Amino acid sequence: MRVSVETTSGLERKLTIGVPADEVDSAVDKKLAEASKNVRLPGFRPGKVPMTVMKQRFGPGVRQEVLGDVINQSFQEAVIGENLRPAGQPSIEAKSVESGKDVEYVATFEIYPTVALNEIKDFEVTKLTCEIGDSDVNDIIEVFQKQ
Repeated sequence: MRVSVETTSGLERKLTIGVPADEVDSAVDKKLAEASKNVRLPGFRPGKVPMTVMKQRFGPGVRQEVLGDVINQSFQEAVIGENLRPAGQPSIEAKSVESGKDVEYVATFEIYPTVALNEIKDFEVTKLTCEIGDSDVNDIIEVFQKQ
């Protein structure tokens, strides 16, 4: 997996991620093999549908499903590998998702800022106190009575 990080502005980052084609194709083949065990098509016994028919009939749909899974997984791995902390969901733009070619996409997102904390042992805190007498209480009671 190829990953490149680009800082676009402030907290926004742009990850360009490339996933090898053989990884995607093997995941598609594996998913089709699992599905062929349960598929019922006219002219074939249950579980005995040939892979060529499975690819022809269900290949594009399964490929889209696998691409979604691969993109999510590779994005998570890239974020962990680059020590980034995304602040929200990424905006994903596919560059190349053709069959037989490497899958390449760009994920744009914002990250949490890094905050540097100062030492607080040199600060002084003064506690304010207030004296309330009986005359103050009587004055407030009188104000409430007039209202």
